[in-house]
Amino acid sequence: MSNENLKRLGESLGLNAYFRLNPASQGVVPRSMMATTMEAIIGAVYLDSGKDMATTRALVNRLGI
Repeated sequence: MSNENLKRLGESLGLNAYFRLNPASQGVVPRSMMATTMEAIIGAVYLDSGKDMATTRALVNRLGI
């Protein structure tokens, strides 16, 4: 999935509200920051589940990725 698609997915989940941004950014979360956050969430689920691919795959499917 591309950074743009991950950014859109993060925005659709409302993750924008949880970023603390520099005032100069005017409230816009950079594409790379949102994409990296989405990747980190998926990675965290993978690690926290004991590297269970079924659990991680379920998350990815639920997110529509």
